Formats: sequence, structure tokens, C-alpha cells
Amino acid sequence: MIEYALVPAETRHVEELARTIADADRAEVWAAMHMPAHEAIALSVAGSREPMAGLADGRVVCMFGVAQVTLLSAVGIPWLLGSRDLPQHRVRFLRESHRYIRRIALQFDLLVNYCRALHVRAVRWIEWLGFQMHPAEPFGPDRALFHRFDMRTR
Repeated sequence: MIEYALVPAETRHVEELARTIADADRAEVWAAMHMPAHEAIALSVAGSREPMAGLADGRVVCMFGVAQVTLLSAVGIPWLLGSRDLPQHRVRFLRESHRYIRRIALQFDLLVNYCRALHVRAVRWIEWLGFQMHPAEPFGPDRALFHRFDMRTR
């Protein structure tokens, strides 16, 4: 039986996920910010309230959190980056991600971010979570197509 855990994100989790990040997530980070995975993960963790690592048998399968636009803002920017192994844990991942979104929805009036249009699996998951997916538009330094997605919580 696999042992799952959600733990506060640490530097060692950032380093592990940077080595094992899924190709689609690596490509999305590059298209959005022209930033190597390690740097993007570290920046996301540093800018988030209570960033977390999802572990399966002690290995990082994803990291996630919510950045706050400003300290006084009620707008949250949810993010998640996964390892190549994340699809092997999809049932647990879907269950836990749904719980997490319900919990953070209580803390913000609006959740908003962008998802690369080519990242079809992520687009489907984000819609499944209940976010509104907007038509793809150019975004990032290369003007790649990204969907803005959002959820009004109040």
C-alpha cells in the first residue's frame, strides 16, 4: 500500500521536483516565464501562503500553493506543478485537489491563474475542479496560447 502525505514545502522538495517535473509542466513554466523549472518552483513556493508538497512513499509527486496578489487582496493565484509520476496517483490526486480548492475558496474572493492551452490534461483537471476556463490568448514572453481560468468564491 502506498503511503501518501501532504507536508509543508521544503527546499529538498523543490530540488526533487525540479529533477522529476513532468515535461508538460516544464514546458508550461518555460512558455509562461522563460524560467528553468527549479527557479520557477522556488519562486512559486516563496510567493505562496502555506506551500505544500504531495508525497507518495516519501517521493514528491507534486507541489502546490496559492500566492496572494497583495497582502490586502482577496485574490489568490493557485498553482500546482507535478512530477512525471503524478498520473500514477490520479485518484488520490483528484480527491485531494478537490478538497484543497474547497478549502482555499474560503480564504479568497477570487482565484485566478493561466494554463498553457497545449497542456490538455491540466485544462481538463482545472475545469473539473470548477474553474471557468476562458478562450486561449497569447501570454508570456513568446506569446504562447494560454487560458485564463478563474473561480469567484463569494
